[in-house]
Amino acid sequence: IMRKLFLWLLVVFCGTLFAAEAKKQETKQNFVKAGFYECDIPPPYGADCPGDRGKRIIRKISDPLKVRAMALTDGKIKIALVGIDNISPGAKFLKRLQEAMPGIYILNSSSHTHYGGNLRDKVDVSKADPIVQRLYIEESVYHDAIYYEYCLRQTITAIKVAFENLQEVEFSFGKGKVENLIFNRR
Repeated sequence: IMRKLFLWLLVVFCGTLFAAEAKKQETKQNFVKAGFYECDIPPPYGADCPGDRGKRIIRKISDPLKVRAMALTDGKIKIALVGIDNISPGAKFLKRLQEAMPGIYILNSSSHTHYGGNLRDKVDVSKADPIVQRLYIEESVYHDAIYYEYCLRQTITAIKVAFENLQEVEFSFGKGKVENLIFNRR
């Protein structure tokens, strides 16, 4: 839910930027388009589960895990808001995502679930002491290259399809009260 709150606040911010530009235009046409898409990213059963000091194995997937993308454009600027059910992708993951989507500003948000797979970047321990190598590979959460690449492709897919789904939208602002907005995800 924190992810949803964050994304909505970002939408309001982006909408405000687009609205300021709209006031400069003479016509009353809609000029903002938005699109949405989501992809499944369940980790494989038995994979390493990040978020603990030692090795933990995924033995249960309680909820569907997704990557969700919202695309926004005013015809000039392209923005993708991405929410991923994961503790947090590594910096190299995010860099590769940005490189795959040139000309699009990408903002990533993670739900910080401990039941997602490992998207942290691989650490090179090839020159480390054998004890360090063993501790890293056998006793801690290890990099899963197949799941890492799968999630990267699913994230790119979600962004591309969100941009294919663009529709004209109107931004509006209001005030209200939302109950039970924040909860602890397993």
